[in-house]
Amino acid sequence: LDLEPRPAPDFVLTTYNDQQLQLSDFRGQVVVLNFWASWCPPCRAEAPILEQASRALRDAGVVIIGIDVWDDDDQARAFLDEFGITYPNAQDTTRLIPVEYGVTGLPETFVVDRRGVLVHRWVGPLRADDLSDLIAPSL
Repeated sequence: LDLEPRPAPDFVLTTYNDQQLQLSDFRGQVVVLNFWASWCPPCRAEAPILEQASRALRDAGVVIIGIDVWDDDDQARAFLDEFGITYPNAQDTTRLIPVEYGVTGLPETFVVDRRGVLVHRWVGPLRADDLSDLIAPSL
């Protein structure tokens, strides 16, 4: 779904590896922001695709960030372990980020361009070709 481009709402969270994660630190890179939860079956389906894409696209200046919402901490960590997720993931402890982004369900994915502008939104699980199509205009 195309969005009316607007500045991506900034946030600061702590990742599951205890790193500080601030969206605005990634200016100059294309950010794929994926909202997920461990209890969401389509999120499980797309997790390996996102992990594969994060490895493949790293050198192209694309960063994937997972935001875990409405979830249990232990189950979220088990999900990340199960799928061998290496890209940054953090639990939304503020509960405000999905509201600011207008998340309607899970999974939902947003693309933030190099200038920090929200340019695309994808509702539902991503396939590999969907992700390529989403980020291509921003590369």
